[in-house]
Amino acid sequence: MKKKRIGVVGPEDTQKLVSQVLEDTKYNLEVIPLQYSSFEETIEIVKNYSAMVDIWLFTGEMTYNMVKEKGLIENGYFLELSGMSLSTVLLDIAYNFGYKLERVSFDTISENELLETYQDLSIESSQTQLLPFVSSLTHQEIVSFHTSLYEQKKVDVCVTALHSVYQELQKKQVPSFRLAPTRTSILRAFDRITKNGQLSHFKKSQIAVVMIQVDELFHLKGEGLMAYDVHQLNLKCQEIILDYTRKIFGSFSQKGVGTFTIFSTRGEIEANELSGLNLLEKLRILSDLTVSIGIGYGTTSFSAEKHASLAQYHAQQKNGHIIATVDEEGKIHELSNQDTSFVYGYRTENEDLSNRLEKAGVNISTFNKLLYIQSQSSVSLTASSVAEQLEMTSRNARRILLGLEKHGLAKIIGQETPLTKGRPRSIYTILSS
Repeated sequence: MKKKRIGVVGPEDTQKLVSQVLEDTKYNLEVIPLQYSSFEETIEIVKNYSAMVDIWLFTGEMTYNMVKEKGLIENGYFLELSGMSLSTVLLDIAYNFGYKLERVSFDTISENELLETYQDLSIESSQTQLLPFVSSLTHQEIVSFHTSLYEQKKVDVCVTALHSVYQELQKKQVPSFRLAPTRTSILRAFDRITKNGQLSHFKKSQIAVVMIQVDELFHLKGEGLMAYDVHQLNLKCQEIILDYTRKIFGSFSQKGVGTFTIFSTRGEIEANELSGLNLLEKLRILSDLTVSIGIGYGTTSFSAEKHASLAQYHAQQKNGHIIATVDEEGKIHELSNQDTSFVYGYRTENEDLSNRLEKAGVNISTFNKLLYIQSQSSVSLTASSVAEQLEMTSRNARRILLGLEKHGLAKIIGQETPLTKGRPRSIYTILSS
């Protein structure tokens, strides 16, 4: 089996440790070392080397979050800094160097991890200083955070998770320690990569059912077309669909006039996503009718067909402007030629959320669409932006947002002044629960 190429992004010393751990194990992976001198170089490294890499591994959570927030990677991991790593550094600080653990500054690590570690060691943490991760943080801002606290005598020692920050603090003769990944954290990352690779292979081999409906083709006879004309149009549609079926190595069947089904695998469907959109466009142009395409994935033919039927229903609700897919987790993926895409769930087992949505008069699909838009976009959520994204009236979008706010599922975080005359628009954030 071909080895997966892992792009390891981080400082030189951690990269060497990753390569050494891999040499000592039997993982079917190949390391591509992508070294930086400062974490700020991460974005450019990912952009420049994406074609060479199958999977990304970042030596710190901060750099992983930086590229994830910008949507630059799909398949990525980071080396986790465990409570054991933090405990080891704290013990080194106290027993080997004699510093007080109550007066320490930290950067870019989890506040919960920090507090839990201090509690486990029965150390007072009220005087500790933490700079949490924010994607806009610069190298100099992190260095200044530590140096200013040290110069103001608010801390006696600094702990950083970033190699370049540690080096500069050392140059400035600020007592500092580095929180670095361990062999254990590297082995855990390799385990996750391998297991998720196996899961990905399993998903690609899942059964896929494509349901295609050229709406109202059967009823065209009543609008002046002869049976021969309808049959000829049906055959032309069939020819286009057969061409797509060959591309995805599928099997084809026709259920009736204008109704077609294809069986294939998830891997083939996802590898030919653009061909699916081209199929939708060709059928719409040929028939001048609404065409709805639904794709269902499942471990059995029954579950895949059930999901395909649900997906086709969602496509019909959009008047055939999208291809809808439903997977085994109940997530709906809407794909269109307009460079827009939605991924959202159509069900929830959270009883409190269900009750609040019911009181707000908003269904779970709409709520999950709003969460998805919020996660994928830097655009503020206003009634007008929601109306545009979800193709509804501003009045309806306003009703939805007001209902969610009233029942604690949305919060107003600001005001936006419109370009034309009018009242300021409320800016919302959607709360996940």
